[in-house]
Amino acid sequence: MISPLIGLFCVVGLGWLLVKYAQFNQSRTLLPSNVAIGEVNVGDLSVSEAVSRTANTLQQPIILRYQNETIPVTPEMLEFSVNPVILRLQLDQLIDQQRGIGRFPAWLMGNIAPQHLDLPFLYSDAKLSTLLRAISKQYDRTPQDAKADAAKLSISPTRDGQMMDVAMAAQQVVAALVSINNRTVDLPVDIVPASRASTAILAELVQNRVAAFIKADVSNEVGIYIKDLRSGQEFVLNGNVAVSARGWLKLAFLVEAYRSLGDNVIPEIRAQLAEVITTDNRAVGDEVLKKLGNGDVGAGLAQFNDMFRRIGLKNTFMAQPFNQQLTPVFIVTPANAAVGLKPSLDPNAQSTVIDIGALLESLDQCRKNVGSFSVVFAGKLNNVHCEQILELVGQNKVVGLLDLALPNTTVLHRQSWDDYNHGDAAMVRSPGGDYVLVVMLSSANKLDWGTTVPMMNDVARAAYGFFNNGQVPPPRTGGFVPPAQ
Repeated sequence: MISPLIGLFCVVGLGWLLVKYAQFNQSRTLLPSNVAIGEVNVGDLSVSEAVSRTANTLQQPIILRYQNETIPVTPEMLEFSVNPVILRLQLDQLIDQQRGIGRFPAWLMGNIAPQHLDLPFLYSDAKLSTLLRAISKQYDRTPQDAKADAAKLSISPTRDGQMMDVAMAAQQVVAALVSINNRTVDLPVDIVPASRASTAILAELVQNRVAAFIKADVSNEVGIYIKDLRSGQEFVLNGNVAVSARGWLKLAFLVEAYRSLGDNVIPEIRAQLAEVITTDNRAVGDEVLKKLGNGDVGAGLAQFNDMFRRIGLKNTFMAQPFNQQLTPVFIVTPANAAVGLKPSLDPNAQSTVIDIGALLESLDQCRKNVGSFSVVFAGKLNNVHCEQILELVGQNKVVGLLDLALPNTTVLHRQSWDDYNHGDAAMVRSPGGDYVLVVMLSSANKLDWGTTVPMMNDVARAAYGFFNNGQVPPPRTGGFVPPAQ
């Protein structure tokens, strides 16, 4: 016989199953508890409730962001809506799948896998395209390239362009419309770089400034050399044209003195070199030449000229000692061979703006323990010597043609001039970078300081602005007294 207790258990168990089966039958009119349409949870809802929840949830605005601009967009603006016909068919099919006694065991055990339905939706592709094109038209911009501003001697500020990728943006907007968690779109915007300031633009500024001088007299010539000591970019105008260079050769003279004497540049000699670079005392220059030639000025001069050949300055020479005024033999160089001995060209001392620029650059490299001097001179000229040379050049405080009285800026320069040639060569250390600037104005007729000084100062200002983010110094004011030659 079956014990009463077992019978009781059977009755209770059968009753529980009947209750659960009744609940199962009732649930077959609802969606399973773990059903989602897109990102919208519709579990345990009827078909009508699921369609309504999905539609209402996705009617909230989405936010489009173009860089720092925010554009709210409602789904209605794009005629976005859930496709109720397709969605109802999907949901009815899902409910039909759970009908039948065969689904009861899985339902009873809670063994129902999560189900995810793709969201059927509608929207106007034309309206989305129109919206995105309008946003692109309003916020896209073409790049603003660097341009020369001749009136201000400056280069106009640059601005990168920006352009929205409309096709990619459309995909992202549609994805946001069907999402409940990610309804903000950072529109894809490509940055179009503007062309930066180049030496070509600096060249335009400088050439525009000197154009009137060149046109004023057929014999007028301008030589300019500008080099960025950091990047190596350079601008050259008539760089290999022979120019008078008596004052500039004093820069090279300091180099040869230190190369020859090295640590034996005693205070007395250093004082003489300071006088050479800061004054037009030719006798002192010859005294140092005599020391370099071991008592023979001619030997010292030959040694000096040999240095030019060793460091590759093939267009630079000094034909006779500083204080000798004889007519020298014509020395032919690649630079002067084509033009011969022009009246404005000093037969005693010549160079080119490129040669002088290269000399200044080599001094800058030498003080940093790099460059050609250490190789060519086999260690006889080191960074300490080159730093001392530049300190001597810095003592040349007379008014220079490339003056720039600016904070945090050092201009180490040496002028070179006579009645027919006005020039200056400088190494400029500025906040925006270090550079070399060499300028020579020449003519068959005597030059007027009132014309040449403002012109050279403007070239210096333009170069400074180029290297310092367009910060062009104010023009030079006041009178001008010709500096030492």
